[in-house]
Amino acid sequence: MEGNSAEIEALPASEAKDNFKREGFEKNRTIFGKILQGKARAKILYEDDKVLCFKDIFPASENHFLVIPKDHIRHFGKLTPDDLPLLRHMVQVAGEVAQENGIANVEEARKNGELSLGFHRFPAITVYHLHLHVIFPMPANSFWQRLKFPTGNGYFYPTPETVAKTYCNGEL
Repeated sequence: MEGNSAEIEALPASEAKDNFKREGFEKNRTIFGKILQGKARAKILYEDDKVLCFKDIFPASENHFLVIPKDHIRHFGKLTPDDLPLLRHMVQVAGEVAQENGIANVEEARKNGELSLGFHRFPAITVYHLHLHVIFPMPANSFWQRLKFPTGNGYFYPTPETVAKTYCNGEL
């Protein structure tokens, strides 16, 4: 694990904290690496020693958050069975942040198509640092965003459950 962190429990989006400097993420040259370094703006909703959650700067809906691991993993295709605890933690954090922002029952909201959790697959990856999208209410704002962020599992936008089974040989 690189760098340092602050412990920030799940926050409502309206109370998101401004980003701040962290040491040790200089090797990660993505925009998310810059966010981890504190060199790029972000509104932080959750942070611990493993993950960071912040508001997406190009939201597909009223609430669009990203949960990223602090270790640089390029995309879900690079996950291994050893990463299953991290993936579970990312999903747990996504649920906590969704609940703090108005989703009463995460599982029910996902089943009803009100909440979307997913990862992008090439060619839809815009940042090569693993990130879990947390989006609600669904459907997304525009036609294009509905294609990019479907409410359920899709080839270019698999759910965390699909990623866990396919790449981590496990279940969430």
